[in-house]
Amino acid sequence: MDRKPDRLSANRICDLTGVNRQTRADWADRQLLRSARDYGERDVIEQLVLNELLAKLKKSDVPAIWSEVQGHLRGSVVGADVVLVWDPGARRVQITAEATELRQAVCHGRAVHVLPLGELAAEARRLYRHEVEARKRVHATKAARSRKSPGQERGA
Repeated sequence: MDRKPDRLSANRICDLTGVNRQTRADWADRQLLRSARDYGERDVIEQLVLNELLAKLKKSDVPAIWSEVQGHLRGSVVGADVVLVWDPGARRVQITAEATELRQAVCHGRAVHVLPLGELAAEARRLYRHEVEARKRVHATKAARSRKSPGQERGA
Protein backbone atom coordinates (compact mmCIF):
# COMPACT_ATOMS: atom_id res chain seq x y z
CA MET A 1 0.00 0.00 0.00
CA ASP A 2 1.32 3.45 -0.96
CA ARG A 3 1.80 6.09 1.71
CA LYS A 4 0.75 9.67 1.25
CA PRO A 5 3.74 11.65 -0.05
CA ASP A 6 4.07 13.53 3.25
CA ARG A 7 4.16 10.36 5.38
CA LEU A 8 7.40 8.42 5.66
CA SER A 9 8.39 4.98 6.89
CA ALA A 10 10.68 4.50 9.88
CA ASN A 11 13.32 3.17 7.49
CA ARG A 12 13.09 6.31 5.35
CA ILE A 13 13.49 8.70 8.29
CA CYS A 14 16.49 6.64 9.38
CA ASP A 15 17.98 7.15 5.92
CA LEU A 16 17.32 10.90 6.14
CA THR A 17 18.77 11.34 9.63
CA GLY A 18 21.64 8.87 9.44
CA VAL A 19 20.32 6.77 12.32
CA ASN A 20 20.67 2.99 12.23
CA ARG A 21 17.27 1.27 11.92
CA GLN A 22 17.92 -0.96 14.95
CA THR A 23 18.97 2.07 16.99
CA ARG A 24 15.72 3.79 16.11
CA ALA A 25 13.75 0.69 17.07
CA ASP A 26 15.59 0.62 20.41
CA TRP A 27 14.72 4.29 21.02
CA ALA A 28 11.07 3.55 20.24
CA ASP A 29 11.11 0.55 22.60
CA ARG A 30 12.49 2.83 25.32
CA GLN A 31 9.70 5.32 24.47
CA LEU A 32 12.11 8.07 23.50
CA LEU A 33 10.48 8.18 20.06
CA ARG A 34 7.01 7.15 19.04
CA SER A 35 6.33 3.97 17.13
CA ALA A 36 3.79 4.24 14.34
CA ARG A 37 2.96 3.04 10.87
CA ASP A 38 4.16 6.24 9.26
CA TYR A 39 5.86 9.46 10.27
CA GLY A 40 5.91 13.17 9.50
CA GLU A 41 8.06 16.25 9.89
CA ARG A 42 7.91 16.33 13.69
CA ASP A 43 9.23 12.76 13.84
CA VAL A 44 12.19 13.64 11.61
CA ILE A 45 13.00 16.65 13.82
CA GLU A 46 12.79 14.61 17.02
CA GLN A 47 14.94 11.79 15.66
CA LEU A 48 17.64 14.15 14.39
CA VAL A 49 17.72 16.09 17.68
CA LEU A 50 17.76 12.93 19.81
CA ASN A 51 20.61 11.54 17.72
CA GLU A 52 22.60 14.74 18.25
CA LEU A 53 21.93 14.76 22.00
CA LEU A 54 23.12 11.17 22.31
CA ALA A 55 26.22 11.99 20.26
CA LYS A 56 27.17 15.09 22.29
CA LEU A 57 26.04 14.39 25.87
CA LYS A 58 26.56 11.52 28.27
CA LYS A 59 24.04 8.89 27.23
CA SER A 60 22.80 8.61 30.82
CA ASP A 61 21.92 12.34 30.83
CA VAL A 62 19.73 12.29 27.73
CA PRO A 63 16.66 10.49 29.17
CA ALA A 64 16.64 13.02 32.04
CA ILE A 65 16.22 15.96 29.67
CA TRP A 66 14.54 14.38 26.65
CA SER A 67 10.92 14.90 27.76
CA GLU A 68 11.54 18.64 28.21
CA VAL A 69 13.34 18.91 24.87
CA GLN A 70 10.64 16.87 23.15
CA GLY A 71 7.91 19.01 24.72
CA HIS A 72 9.61 22.14 23.43
CA LEU A 73 9.94 20.65 19.94
CA ARG A 74 6.26 19.70 19.95
CA GLY A 75 5.02 22.92 21.53
CA SER A 76 6.22 25.47 19.05
CA VAL A 77 8.12 26.07 15.87
CA VAL A 78 11.74 26.18 16.93
CA GLY A 79 13.43 29.28 15.50
CA ALA A 80 16.91 29.12 13.99
CA ASP A 81 18.47 30.98 16.93
CA VAL A 82 17.18 28.66 19.67
CA VAL A 83 19.86 26.88 21.67
CA LEU A 84 19.80 24.16 24.27
CA VAL A 85 22.08 24.53 27.28
CA TRP A 86 22.63 21.44 29.41
CA ASP A 87 24.28 22.05 32.77
CA PRO A 88 25.20 18.57 34.04
CA GLY A 89 26.47 19.97 37.35
CA ALA A 90 23.09 21.51 38.18
CA ARG A 91 21.25 18.83 36.12
CA ARG A 92 19.34 21.59 34.38
CA VAL A 93 18.40 22.15 30.77
CA GLN A 94 17.52 25.54 29.40
CA ILE A 95 16.13 26.18 25.93
CA THR A 96 16.27 29.78 24.84
CA ALA A 97 16.83 32.27 22.05
CA GLU A 98 17.22 35.21 24.41
CA ALA A 99 20.75 36.58 24.84
CA THR A 100 20.21 37.41 28.53
CA GLU A 101 18.91 33.92 29.35
CA LEU A 102 21.72 32.32 27.36
CA ARG A 103 24.32 34.37 29.23
CA GLN A 104 22.84 33.36 32.59
CA ALA A 105 22.79 29.71 31.51
CA VAL A 106 26.47 29.63 30.57
CA CYS A 107 28.23 32.24 32.76
CA HIS A 108 28.42 30.61 36.18
CA GLY A 109 31.72 28.76 36.23
CA ARG A 110 30.44 25.24 35.52
CA ALA A 111 31.06 23.38 32.28
CA VAL A 112 27.95 23.25 30.11
CA HIS A 113 26.98 21.79 26.75
CA VAL A 114 25.42 24.12 24.18
CA LEU A 115 23.60 22.63 21.20
CA PRO A 116 22.12 24.58 18.28
CA LEU A 117 18.58 23.24 18.66
CA GLY A 118 17.12 25.68 16.13
CA GLU A 119 19.70 24.81 13.51
CA LEU A 120 19.10 21.09 14.04
CA ALA A 121 15.34 21.56 13.69
CA ALA A 122 15.82 23.64 10.54
CA GLU A 123 18.07 20.96 9.02
CA ALA A 124 15.51 18.25 9.84
CA ARG A 125 12.73 20.36 8.27
CA ARG A 126 14.83 20.86 5.16
CA LEU A 127 15.53 17.12 4.85
CA TYR A 128 11.85 16.27 5.35
CA ARG A 129 10.53 18.87 2.90
CA HIS A 130 13.06 17.89 0.25
CA GLU A 131 11.97 14.26 0.59
CA VAL A 132 8.26 15.14 0.48
CA GLU A 133 8.69 17.29 -2.63
CA ALA A 134 10.56 14.47 -4.38
CA ARG A 135 7.84 11.99 -3.40
CA LYS A 136 5.11 14.36 -4.67
CA ARG A 137 6.86 14.63 -8.03
CA VAL A 138 7.06 10.84 -8.30
CA HIS A 139 3.42 10.56 -7.21
CA ALA A 140 2.33 13.11 -9.86
CA THR A 141 4.32 11.35 -12.58
CA LYS A 142 2.73 7.99 -11.73
CA ALA A 143 -0.74 9.55 -11.68
CA ALA A 144 -0.17 11.17 -15.08
CA ARG A 145 0.99 7.86 -16.56
CA SER A 146 -2.00 5.99 -15.20
CA ARG A 147 -4.38 8.52 -16.85
CA LYS A 148 -2.89 7.87 -20.30
CA SER A 149 -4.66 5.40 -22.52
CA PRO A 150 -2.83 2.18 -23.47
CA GLY A 151 -2.42 3.46 -27.04
CA GLN A 152 -0.72 6.65 -25.89
CA GLU A 153 1.82 4.72 -23.81
CA ARG A 154 2.93 2.67 -26.82
CA GLY A 155 3.27 5.81 -28.92
CA ALA A 156 0.33 4.86 -31.17
